[in-house]
Amino acid sequence: MGIHFVDLFNHFLGPVDSVFSYFNKLYIEAPVEDVGATVCRFESGVLGYLGSNYASPRACYIYAYGTKANLRCSITLKELPFEQYLLRWQLIDNDTRVEIFEKGKTGSIDLPLEIGNPVLEEVDEFADCIKTGKRPETDGEGALIALAYIRAAIESAKTGQQVTLKQILG
Repeated sequence: MGIHFVDLFNHFLGPVDSVFSYFNKLYIEAPVEDVGATVCRFESGVLGYLGSNYASPRACYIYAYGTKANLRCSITLKELPFEQYLLRWQLIDNDTRVEIFEKGKTGSIDLPLEIGNPVLEEVDEFADCIKTGKRPETDGEGALIALAYIRAAIESAKTGQQVTLKQILG
């Protein structure tokens, strides 16, 4: 699931320069790592963190820390059998909360979220891009960059070294 958050990183914060990662196998029976932690440095100097795992309850959090406010987006999914879980993604906006924490103020303010169907929105965007020639929100180049981030994270976890995206992209 982490690759989708890399798309958000690139969309909101710009290009990533380098990553440093740890991966571990702690929980699931499959012969793959199930816990990962990656710190990245954007070309702008901003730092980011991406953690993902298959061991904890299904939930996603995005925290953005700024100088005047912080933003938290939380997606807490219901525990469902896998087949039902896949269908639940069409209703994910119902499980999503967005809050802003302003400097000098106590507590948070809930930001209104337009409820929609993200699956249908993706199909609509795809059809619109075909009709109008517009670039999709995540195009082939963006997907390649997100994949390079994941490949750099894998390489970093293997070597214990920081890896630049330029090393992966060539």
